[in-house]
Amino acid sequence: MEAERIFNVVRVDLQTGNLEEFATNAGSEGGPASRLGTGGLEHPIAARFDPSGKALYVVDFGVFHIGRFGLEAKEETGTLWRITRR
Repeated sequence: MEAERIFNVVRVDLQTGNLEEFATNAGSEGGPASRLGTGGLEHPIAARFDPSGKALYVVDFGVFHIGRFGLEAKEETGTLWRITRR
């Protein structure tokens, strides 16, 4: 797994340090939703399970780029994802 992939959520085995993709955008090339044009994760920044452990909530910062004056975020592109088993 590439270190620069910041558009997905991974599960970490704390004993081995191994990473496994948990939630990622559809498509074989991978990438942020804005580049793929398919919707989905952009820049997830935090994830927590609800008390029951049945839903994972992921805070997604949304679209941004590094501009002349630093981080420039695009308004109204962030979201809160609720991920559950089917």
